[in-house]
Amino acid sequence: MQKRKDAKIENSPTLFVDGKRFSGSITSLAVYNMICGRVTDAVCDNVPAGISMNDGQSSPDEGCAGAGDDDSADTGVKAAQNITHYIITNDSPFNNLDKAVAATKKLFPKIDIRRIDYDSKEGQEMVKKYRIKYIPAYLFSENVVRHSNFEQIKNIVTKRFDAYLLRYDVMKSSIAIEREPVPGKLEVLCSSMSPKCNSVMKRLLDEVDNIQNRGITFHYMVVKNPEGEFTTRRGQPELEEDVRRLVIAKYFPDNLFNYLRQKVEDYQTTYWEDAVIAAGIDPKTLKRLARDEEKVAKMLADELDWLLKRNVEGDLVFYINDNEAVYLYDEDGLNRFISYINSGPDR
Repeated sequence: MQKRKDAKIENSPTLFVDGKRFSGSITSLAVYNMICGRVTDAVCDNVPAGISMNDGQSSPDEGCAGAGDDDSADTGVKAAQNITHYIITNDSPFNNLDKAVAATKKLFPKIDIRRIDYDSKEGQEMVKKYRIKYIPAYLFSENVVRHSNFEQIKNIVTKRFDAYLLRYDVMKSSIAIEREPVPGKLEVLCSSMSPKCNSVMKRLLDEVDNIQNRGITFHYMVVKNPEGEFTTRRGQPELEEDVRRLVIAKYFPDNLFNYLRQKVEDYQTTYWEDAVIAAGIDPKTLKRLARDEEKVAKMLADELDWLLKRNVEGDLVFYINDNEAVYLYDEDGLNRFISYINSGPDR
């Protein structure tokens, strides 16, 4: 009793953490987060379904008054049993569904997942109703908002009628269904001084059969600065290298892959003449063409236009059939993509 008076405890429960009064709302989620913030046990990697931000809702000043007075006290558990997750997709080998489903089940372990074929009647009706522009499309039934873990996705979903639609850019790899496909078209967005891009480029050059005849077009991640000038994420050196590659692709297309083979070995150097000579290009001619401001500005403007119309960005993106963006996340994804290229015809 004396300790209670000394600590000025007036309500029950009152929690102390590291000798200090806990000042947050006393819900199971709040207590769980407080404990897991102080331990490294693997149990904290997955939030149990029964943990809720709504149970009790008592604060240190209120004690347990009102806790359990209504049916909302166990909202987290009830919602987890009823949430439906609709995935509208086709049979693309690059849709990363397994990763998406695993991430969803980690947040909502009891969620009911339904895969809807994009070409089916149900799929087409849902595309129209929810104004879907990209697939895979990930929809949550609207009662997901009642689950405590909704807080973790609320900034990446948009309310569409009676459901919540995951922003397409969260999973990135997607098909723009409003773009007319061009079967067999293959484009690669590759930042010329990106470690990831050059590492993958080396694999492509080594493992894609007859790569120079695959009809691959390369694009570059150019942007405009506040002054309206073209630049890149890594500044002027990368922009100059992007321009060289654009010029070579336009005026010396038969030499492009020989040049790329030279550059991936030492992509960070700004000394490019040796690579150009080894590729069979006269460096003086290349320098003159790269200094044609009007033509270079047109090339860079076309690159920016390509990026904006396809709504893609990053150091490495594959764009196939003129409507599907493929982001590679791991070795398995790259292996599948190399197999995809090798299985196609020469162009």
